[in-house]
Amino acid sequence: MASLQDYVLILDDQYPSSPQSDLSLGTDRCAVFVASSFEQVVAKAQQAAPCLVILSGDDQNWVKTQVHTLRQSTQAHQATILALTDSTHPSWEPHEATPDLDGFLVKPLTTDVLTSLTQSALIKRAYSAA
Repeated sequence: MASLQDYVLILDDQYPSSPQSDLSLGTDRCAVFVASSFEQVVAKAQQAAPCLVILSGDDQNWVKTQVHTLRQSTQAHQATILALTDSTHPSWEPHEATPDLDGFLVKPLTTDVLTSLTQSALIKRAYSAA
């Protein structure tokens, strides 16, 4: 199911560098890139649109402004964009305030959840491209 172009892009401002790893999707693998700034997320997404973007970190201001920028300035219109929030300090925004965001996740983000989200994002992308 996953092609060489399919990847997951994660914004985590706690990461000092941009490591890359793979996520097992049954018989397929999907690359995972971790960016430490929103600028890195946009730059990477402009190179090739990810299937899934997960935004995490302490700076929640991106919800209204930068998510729209990401959606509009890249080919990420087919990407699933989610925000990761802490269960002890949730920062929910009404859907009307964040129409470019597909939803919210609550930490911790496990490998099983990430795998399921990635598979769903790949299917969404395949159907929207058809």
